[in-house]
Amino acid sequence: MKIKKYFFLLICMLISFNMRMIAYAQSTMPDETSSIEETESESTTDVPTTEESTEETTETKIVTLTFYYYEGCVFETISGENGLGLTNSIPTREGYEFLYWQYEENGKMVIASGGQIFTEDTDFYAFWDPRLTMPPEYFESVKKSKEERELAEKVSVMRDYATIIRRKKPTISVKGKKNKTVAVSVNAAKFKKDGFKIQYSTSKKFKNAKTITVKSTKKKLSTKIRKLKKNKTYYIRVRAYTIFDPSKYGSDDPVETFYSKWSKTKKVKTMK
Repeated sequence: MKIKKYFFLLICMLISFNMRMIAYAQSTMPDETSSIEETESESTTDVPTTEESTEETTETKIVTLTFYYYEGCVFETISGENGLGLTNSIPTREGYEFLYWQYEENGKMVIASGGQIFTEDTDFYAFWDPRLTMPPEYFESVKKSKEERELAEKVSVMRDYATIIRRKKPTISVKGKKNKTVAVSVNAAKFKKDGFKIQYSTSKKFKNAKTITVKSTKKKLSTKIRKLKKNKTYYIRVRAYTIFDPSKYGSDDPVETFYSKWSKTKKVKTMK
């Protein structure tokens, strides 16, 4: 009986000790509810609300683009939020042609492209082509003068070609015939010509000489000199000629005649 009694007292003491330990532990533990509330309050004070962050990110900036016509005259000014492109309006100026807008960047003028977006205030300046300041008559005169130069060059080339005859010399042969005539054969196969000048005289120096003109473009020519004196010695020479007519090429320059060198002089005596 005594053992049971002591055992019961021991159990009661253990239960009492455990109850005290639990109470002590509860008194020393922090309040979870208050800590959660403090954490929530701290988070609400440190982190901005969704509405406040949205207002900060959507803050707008007004951008102004100014377009200058010329000599400081404003053509157009446009403003908008965040970024703007070039104006669609095209300026006009009497006697000039508008080419593009340009703006200053790093001390240099830069051509602005249509696809650019400008996020800062910028001044633009029109670039004009001054070539159209001349009246239409000027361009007509330039075209005409160009055509005239081309024509003059063409005429000059053809004239030079015609003057080649100056460096040529035909060859001839002569023979006395009956009835106070002399047969003359001319060979001029190496150059272009329009005819021949046949000159004859009883003097070696061709004093009082007579000239016969024969039109021919053939390489060789055979002709006769008639009505000469019987039993008389004659001196004969020949040169070719060519006529240069600039009107064939549309030019108003005068017609020119160019001559070859004289052939060697041939001596012949008519029959009795």
